Amino acid sequence: MDLYLRCARLTRRQYEVLDLLASGLSDKEIAEQLVVSEETAKTYTKRLLKTLDVNNRLQAVLKGMRCGMVQL
Repeated sequence: MDLYLRCARLTRRQYEVLDLLASGLSDKEIAEQLVVSEETAKTYTKRLLKTLDVNNRLQAVLKGMRCGMVQL
């Protein structure tokens, strides 16, 4: 584990997407919840992963938990 965990600042929308990821929703389900296209939801997810400097959705949720951004 890293001795220093860099916790990025998220936008309000990124917090929403992270919460939905933590709930196990797919991009299609996220799109429905946020009332956006599926393509937009995919873009939100990709940008969130980049902001958090992680490679996948699970890592995003785990890092979000460690940084106190999301609770299960």
